[in-house]
Amino acid sequence: MGLPVWACVSAGMLEKVKIPDSVSEVIIAGDLDRSGRGQQATERLAERLHHEGKQVKTALPPGPIPDGGKSVDWLDVLAESREVACE
Repeated sequence: MGLPVWACVSAGMLEKVKIPDSVSEVIIAGDLDRSGRGQQATERLAERLHHEGKQVKTALPPGPIPDGGKSVDWLDVLAESREVACE
C-alpha cells in the first residue's frame, strides 16, 4: 500500500507503540478477539493518539470468529481472500 507500518505483535505492545511526531494520520488495524482484548487495545491506542493530535481511523477484521477460534486478524482475512481468489 506504500504506507509505513509498525507491526506491534500483541495487544499489549499495540497500546505502547510510539508513533513519530512527524506522522499526523494513523490507521490502526486491530484484531477481533473473543476476549475483547484486541478491540480494547485498538480503542486505547486510538484515544492516546487522538490526544497527541493525530487523525486516527480504526479497522477491525470482519467477524464472526470461527467456532473454536479465539480471534480473527488481518492475516486471516488476507489468507481467506487469497483462497477465494484461487477457487
